[in-house]
This record gives sequence, structure tokens and C-alpha cells, in this order.
Amino acid sequence: MKIITYLTRSVNEKKEIETSSLFYTDGLVEAHNNDRKMFGAPRLQHLLKSQLHTGGLNKFLLDELQSFTGEDWEQEDDITLVMVRKTA
Repeated sequence: MKIITYLTRSVNEKKEIETSSLFYTDGLVEAHNNDRKMFGAPRLQHLLKSQLHTGGLNKFLLDELQSFTGEDWEQEDDITLVMVRKTA
């Protein structure tokens, strides 16, 4: 009788679940450009949906803010961004 050996392997795959939260002060969404148009929460939401997967979200948002307000913009309020990520 011929003996057949099978290679078996058990894999326990755990998917990582990532949750992110962005905390910001009103200086971000209330910043305005030369036309007195505010950066706004809808713009922020759109940017978050398009860029949440990238690692440099804070820098990305500050770059977008600078692009929106222009180089001559004078900051009138504090702007604080804190990104918290939790992986399980």
C-alpha cells in the first residue's frame, strides 16, 4: 500500500479595522479667501472623502487651505488639526 502525505496549513487571518477621527478648530472652516468666501465644512468633507486613505492628511489639508486662501492671506484665527487613528 502506498502512503500519501498531504501538507496542511491553518491560516488565521485577522483583518485590520481602522477608524480615524479628525479634530479641528473653527479657524480651518471659517478661513476665507480674497473674495470673502469661506473654506467651509462642505469643502472639508469633500477633501476628507477623497484623501482619508493617505498618510499625510494634516499636511494635505493645510496645503489645500493655503491654495484656497492664496499667498497674501492673513490668518485671523487659530488653526489646529489633530488626526487620531485606531487600528484593531
